Amino acid sequence: MIKLHRTAILLALGIVVSHIHAQTIDEALKNVNARIEAFSHSGQKDSLAIYLEGRMALFYNNELSDSVAAHAPEDLATLRSLEQWEKYYEVWTHLVNTYIYYNKQKNLALREVQSMFNDALQRNNKYGMGMAYYTMGIVYQNLHNLDESAKSFQKGLDILKQMSEMPLFMPELYSYYGDVLNAQQRYRELEILTHSWHTNLETMILQHPLSKDQHDVLWFYYNIACGQAALGTDNFWRAERMLATAKEMLHEENTYDVVTWQNYMAELRMKQHRYQEALELNSSRLEKVSNDEDRTEYLATIRQRAEILSGLTRYQEANGLYREMYGLRDSISNADTQGQLNELNTLFKVDELKMEKERARYRYMLYIGCIVGLALMVFMVIRLMAARRLKIAHKKLQKTHEELQATYEWLEYSVKARELVEGDLRVAREIQLGMLPQEFPDRDDVDLYASMSPAKAVGGDLYCYLLLDDLLYFCVGDVSGKGVPAALFMSQATRLFRSNAKQKLQPSIIANRMNDELTEANEQGMFVTMFMGMINLNTGQMQYCNAGHNPPVMISDDGPVAFLEMNETNAPIGMWPELEYAGEVIDDVRGKTFFVYTDGLNEAENKQQEQFGDERLLEILQQTPFENCRQIVETLQQAVEEHRDRAEPNDDLTMLCVRYASVKQWISKTISI
Repeated sequence: MIKLHRTAILLALGIVVSHIHAQTIDEALKNVNARIEAFSHSGQKDSLAIYLEGRMALFYNNELSDSVAAHAPEDLATLRSLEQWEKYYEVWTHLVNTYIYYNKQKNLALREVQSMFNDALQRNNKYGMGMAYYTMGIVYQNLHNLDESAKSFQKGLDILKQMSEMPLFMPELYSYYGDVLNAQQRYRELEILTHSWHTNLETMILQHPLSKDQHDVLWFYYNIACGQAALGTDNFWRAERMLATAKEMLHEENTYDVVTWQNYMAELRMKQHRYQEALELNSSRLEKVSNDEDRTEYLATIRQRAEILSGLTRYQEANGLYREMYGLRDSISNADTQGQLNELNTLFKVDELKMEKERARYRYMLYIGCIVGLALMVFMVIRLMAARRLKIAHKKLQKTHEELQATYEWLEYSVKARELVEGDLRVAREIQLGMLPQEFPDRDDVDLYASMSPAKAVGGDLYCYLLLDDLLYFCVGDVSGKGVPAALFMSQATRLFRSNAKQKLQPSIIANRMNDELTEANEQGMFVTMFMGMINLNTGQMQYCNAGHNPPVMISDDGPVAFLEMNETNAPIGMWPELEYAGEVIDDVRGKTFFVYTDGLNEAENKQQEQFGDERLLEILQQTPFENCRQIVETLQQAVEEHRDRAEPNDDLTMLCVRYASVKQWISKTISI
């Protein structure tokens, strides 16, 4: 059940409603368009602005989302040229709400409302800034980011209260804000909010003549909010009184309002242990929401019904409803996103790398200085003692001088040897990085990007990909240990993967052959965890084999972000000979994004040894609007750097992101953009 503006039909249309009352939508649009045409020719700016916004509200309230998108740019330009700023921002709000409720493009809605706020801020228009914060609160509420939603609503109230005349949408702002505080169980703050709300309503009634229907709608939601606060603080007497008052103002034809009242009345009856009355209210509510496309309201209704049946000791029926709830849970996204993300600042990253090199150089010079200083201190002490006993210690002083000279020679040799080793390691690092692909596919249907950052000069992580005709092979691996031994094992594993993939073998067969090779003469007991996949670019099928590696994250365009479930458990490659590795298949991965990584990501530690964690990984991927694979990898690189807070890396870090879309899908996406 899509929750439209609660007072939009009664208030937002204004004068237009009186002209289209009791008409069909086609007749109403014909009437409104005729008046828009007439006012355009007569130059009546105020009337033209009212009817332009009224037409947009008519589109929105009748779910004509295509008409909203088609008319919004031209209407906004017209209102901007007329400098009719209130109607200008109201039309913009209709566009944002269309993205939220009808098009399900919540990330686009967030970007749009931020542009709206920036526009109002540039013009120093309090009405526009207040409406933008109000709309931003609705966007965050639908993104399940209740903290940001509450902050946005409060900022909107703070701005709008400075205006001499209360905007007509202020009651809506209070109502949505109250819902958020109720969802956060901030009942005392909700109760305080109702006091300000009551004052606002009385002021609005004085400033704007309202019909009885308009009056009832405004006071209905105020009384509902008072009932919410009373329920939350177990003030049952006040809750009963406020909900009873709300019912007197309820219009039965408004299904959403009826369902809202039944919900809170049933909650009150449950808290009073009057379960049979609660069940009757819930049954009426369930009948109204059963066929609703938005299953969120239906899920909340059967959850309430299960609690009521449990109170009536009808446990078997309650258990059946809980099973139904679990079945619905996977189809409803718990959280689409949490706020707008910061993009990667490449210059900042480069500066951080330069600073890290300077810090390393400083530590090295400090180490050399300490050695030289210590040697000089020893020398000075010996010289002081020798001066006091010059005659009897001449031979000892001579011997000490020779030893000190040898120390200097050894120190000089050590410095040169260290520089030689560091030079060799730099060459080894360049060779190792040269083994990894640095160029990625430039195709319309395949987007792939990867990076590897070793914790030491050389590392044991690897990634690779090959495009062979209509097959895309890719892998990510993590060799046990670090440094030169891990790097050598990594190079051998990379070579084996490439040579076997060129034979167009299945990933599980590649794993078998690599295991046979790497277990031979493996006296150090090294092994590598790997995830390897093969995508058929004709059919979209992906075969993969996970050899003891972290499960990748799968990102769907219309679903939640989650770890890929593994049905087969395979050991790392190189541990035991003659193992048979099992592969798995996903029938169609078109339109899906896979993010594969090593444990240097989720186990990255800061100075307090707190790990980055799986939950933070999923949270960032969930709230990151997908632009391309490189953006995903670089966003997580920045997040890890911020989490470490200049702490030394505790492990190699490798990430690979791949997304496959058919040419048809790519063309469709391009046209929609």
